[in-house]
Amino acid sequence: MSAAAAKSPVLLLDHVNLNVEDWTPDLEAFWMRALGCISDPRADAVSQRARAAGGQMKGLKWVNIGLQQFHMPLGEPEDATQRAANLVVGLILPGPWEEVRQRLSDHKVVFSEVDVQGRAATGLQLFGSALQAESPTGVQLRLHEGSGQLLPPGAAEAGVAQPGGVSWGLGMAYVEFVCEPGTAAGIGRFYQQMLGVPVENLEGACRVLIQTGQFLLFCETDRPVPAYDNHHIAIYVGCIATRDISDSFTSMYGRCKQAGLVWNNPRFPHLTYDSLEAALGHGEFRVVDIVDPETELRVYRLEHEIRSLRHPGFPCKSMLSEEATAGTCTEEGKLKMSKGT
Repeated sequence: MSAAAAKSPVLLLDHVNLNVEDWTPDLEAFWMRALGCISDPRADAVSQRARAAGGQMKGLKWVNIGLQQFHMPLGEPEDATQRAANLVVGLILPGPWEEVRQRLSDHKVVFSEVDVQGRAATGLQLFGSALQAESPTGVQLRLHEGSGQLLPPGAAEAGVAQPGGVSWGLGMAYVEFVCEPGTAAGIGRFYQQMLGVPVENLEGACRVLIQTGQFLLFCETDRPVPAYDNHHIAIYVGCIATRDISDSFTSMYGRCKQAGLVWNNPRFPHLTYDSLEAALGHGEFRVVDIVDPETELRVYRLEHEIRSLRHPGFPCKSMLSEEATAGTCTEEGKLKMSKGT
């Protein structure tokens, strides 16, 4: 972890949400058998609660890879299949690399070699050689060889893991987005000033740093940028070591609320964030417009689900003290108040 990343209020890149029309045998073969992901047993209950509150998803699949996830709502009436054509997700797989190639071939996954050494300024070379592959729904993945999961400090020693079993794949290292020429600096200013996150500004790009060594990367392109299809990312905000359970989250919410950026996603009618109390009660809030604070113009569109460490889905809850978790949100999005309150 770099010194700058260690100071980031973002602890963890948790998941990328990608709608699919239905869970097919091709998706099962690709995600579970070829990439060695694990199906999370909590997804059905989450789907049932969303539908009970008026949501329209027909089902939900959570695909675990290391401590990270892909969330795949099934049968949404809008954006039923999200290709997320403006991004590439970087995943870490265990070597040796020849065995990875053979495993992909055995499962009929088409892949190509990718040279990331020529992109040293972006940080991609940190994860070594790569293979490019495409999911059955068209999502682009860049596969890197690695030897460890992407975890907060102390998580390995604490035995932190997602439910459902241990995945073969090791984790989600980064998400790379393409953006229009001249927008990367403004995107960087949004993360720095609105979210308080350290950013490395590069030529025609910016890299958003996360404590685990993961990152978000925005790279300008002269090619047309694909239309946004309402996929989203989720991040956890705080620091276990300093007991920052909701302080950074509260500050982040305040800045976004003052700027008019807090957004309620109509897909989740039971989750609204019109006040800090509501956001703390749910353990999350959302923004979708990336606005350059310098020009007050929207420079990108990407839904962020911003979670506190009190969110019920936080995978490292066992590392928090009893005092820190006294206000932990329940699955229904209420606060479980500490004794005597």
